[in-house]
Amino acid sequence: MDKINKAHDKFFKEVLGDIETAKSFLQHYLPPKIVRLIDPESITIEKDSYVEKDLSEYFFDLLFRVKMQQEEAYVYLLFEHKSKVDKHVSLQLLGYMTSIWKKTVPGPLPVILPVVL
Repeated sequence: MDKINKAHDKFFKEVLGDIETAKSFLQHYLPPKIVRLIDPESITIEKDSYVEKDLSEYFFDLLFRVKMQQEEAYVYLLFEHKSKVDKHVSLQLLGYMTSIWKKTVPGPLPVILPVVL
């Protein structure tokens, strides 16, 4: 089973790791109000892990950074692929989000939009 999950993860990262595919995905599957705020030309792929001060490491399936058109802010889009139901995925995503926010202190905290597939 672990081998299958890794194959799914690899496929997922390969497909959505392409910037043009990611742009298309975001434009077609995010709510229209959010799509209107995002500058699609600003999409960049961030590194897939962060190391905390206590040396714990967080891994993301895919993490995109996009600039918002209406204001000088950033939105981080977390894509977390799940092959099966995970009752605690919200806690996992909260940990990822907290890790990202810690990296921005003392600056303003960016908006984070978690997307679970």
